[in-house]
Amino acid sequence: MALGASIGEWAYVVSNEVGEPYAPGVLSRYWRDTVKAAGIRHIKLHAARHTCATLMHLQVVPAAVIAAWIGHKDATLTMKLYAHSQDDVLKAAGATLNPGCHNS
Repeated sequence: MALGASIGEWAYVVSNEVGEPYAPGVLSRYWRDTVKAAGIRHIKLHAARHTCATLMHLQVVPAAVIAAWIGHKDATLTMKLYAHSQDDVLKAAGATLNPGCHNS
C-alpha cells in the first residue's frame, strides 16, 4: 500500500517488496539458509515441486490441473516426472479390484 495504486496487480505468489519475481538463485539461497537455520537436512527447493505434485496426485487432483500448476502442457509428462505414487496407495488401488469381474 505504501507503493501506491500505480503498482498494479501482483501476479506472483512469492515476490519481492514491489511484486516482482525473485531470481531463482535468490530463492534457492533463501531456502538453503532457512533449512540450515532450522537444522534439517537440505533438500533442493526444486524437489518441492515433486512433493507438491505427488500430494496433489494422492488427493485425486486431475492430472491436467497438476500439469497446469507445474507449468506443463502435457499432463502425461507431468505425471511421469513429478507425481510419484506411493506403495500403500498402489496397494489400496489394487485392493479395489474385484477378482470376480475379470472377463476372459
